[in-house]
Amino acid sequence: YRVQNLGNANEALEIGLRAPTDWSARVRDGRSVIVPAYGSAEVTVDLRVPAVPTSGSLGLEVVLRRPSFSDTAAVARTR
Repeated sequence: YRVQNLGNANEALEIGLRAPTDWSARVRDGRSVIVPAYGSAEVTVDLRVPAVPTSGSLGLEVVLRRPSFSDTAAVARTR
């Protein structure tokens, strides 16, 4: 994923992942990222899906939180 910061200050973000219980998901280089003002940062996610997935519409959710403000900065859903 590419995280873009359109603001004029650096953003320190914590990365959270939500995946179906039989999937394995992790952030490759740690669970936080600093995105420079007017810049971007890459976040790599390792994802393992079972060979025979559960039927239905399933996906991964990436949640970015700003710990200094105790709020959610962005949520991305992939199906």
